[in-house]
Amino acid sequence: MQVEDLGNWPERSITYLGRSFDQAKSGGNYSDIHTTIHIGILDFNLSHLTPEFYSEFKLMNVKNHEIYSDKFALRVLHLKSLEDESIEKEPANLYYWAKLFKATTWEELKFNV
Repeated sequence: MQVEDLGNWPERSITYLGRSFDQAKSGGNYSDIHTTIHIGILDFNLSHLTPEFYSEFKLMNVKNHEIYSDKFALRVLHLKSLEDESIEKEPANLYYWAKLFKATTWEELKFNV
């Protein structure tokens, strides 16, 4: 979770994901590598991205949008978007869970899922 924008979140998240992904043992079978997902929970907007509540990123061919591999993924939960009524809050169950991070009163925790 990151509450302050230090201007380096994309690089930090890729670094964390890369370290976690590097599971291969010397002489091991690369097909045994498990899917690795980095989940960033941010309380700021990433200025280079379209504002969204929840984003998923994978390695993809930029020309035809084919997924190269789904074993290396970044997911970002943007808590700032909870305040923006124009942004779609999907998936709904994740939206209600995310509201826990921003709640400041017990009343805010009482909501229907």
